[in-house]
Amino acid sequence: MAGWGQDQRIRHFADSLAEAYLLNPQAIDVNLINTVLVRSSREGDLERFKDYQSRFETANSSQERRYFLNALGYFKDDALQDLALEYILTGPLRSNELTIISGGIRNTDAGKDKVMRWIMENYSDLTSRMPTHSAITILGYGANGNISGRISRARDFIHKTKDIIPGTEGYLAKIEEEVLDRERLRIQVIRSIEKYLSDQGQ
Repeated sequence: MAGWGQDQRIRHFADSLAEAYLLNPQAIDVNLINTVLVRSSREGDLERFKDYQSRFETANSSQERRYFLNALGYFKDDALQDLALEYILTGPLRSNELTIISGGIRNTDAGKDKVMRWIMENYSDLTSRMPTHSAITILGYGANGNISGRISRARDFIHKTKDIIPGTEGYLAKIEEEVLDRERLRIQVIRSIEKYLSDQGQ
């Protein structure tokens, strides 16, 4: 409602819950914490970004770390997104936390493209910090969601790069098939809707 619906009352309410949580972690229902922190990040500035970085680094639990690390990926400002991506490689992230920030940035098509470029530009540094099973999937993770663009670029990257993790190309092929399946389903659903509307005289 706050994001897609652009409901200002819900936005203000969610932001008030985020502020309450920042003052007292027990102030709101645990099921709302991630949602309201993400919401508070969207129009956040550099000060808020740095605050969430600090709270991530001083968190008292793995869950609290994840709340603030995830929120760092949802700032809409391009410069703050760039800082967030840089932080993945320079910050005190654990190997199992390396895709959390980028998951938020990938919420838009422009964000997906940005993350894909960043993965290719930092492939060696990124994969060197990951266990092998995660390193195999990172290009497919970045390419997922666009059959004609990112997957093609990922395939070209594999062919031009010497130190590709073995198994990467096979995983990318799996992602490509999944994307094709979704596209076929999308077309099927659109045709069904169009036929229904046509049958109804609309």
